[in-house]
Amino acid sequence: MTKVYRLSKLYWLSFVVTYIYCVVTVYLIHTLGADYYDTSNPQQVLSAVKLSTVRMYIISIGLIIYPIVLLISVRIAKYVTLGLTAWAIAMLIDDHLVLYEIIEYPERASIAAILELRPFIIVAMVWMCFELTFRTGN
Repeated sequence: MTKVYRLSKLYWLSFVVTYIYCVVTVYLIHTLGADYYDTSNPQQVLSAVKLSTVRMYIISIGLIIYPIVLLISVRIAKYVTLGLTAWAIAMLIDDHLVLYEIIEYPERASIAAILELRPFIIVAMVWMCFELTFRTGN
């Protein structure tokens, strides 16, 4: 059936912290009302809502699929983790270089906290990639 791999406690801590962060992010995106956006620029609001919706769906799919893939095959989980980590890094770079000048995110404390914690979550995801790559072999 499933081969048991010895992953460190730090891997599981990174997994739990990243998973909780993603659940909170999906919840905040889902409950964010339209009144939090600057309605003086409707195109900006539309762009922010579309971008947030696409990200919410991708994160939701990752939240559902990743634990299942991790139970089935650690080798496949390694590639899924690498893909999700690369997507998170690209999203962070894209936000800092392009989107922060175009889209203004709501000035809600929870949104600011989510945006500020992203680099730490990416570090946790990178650790998960290293752990799956070097600890489990293949």
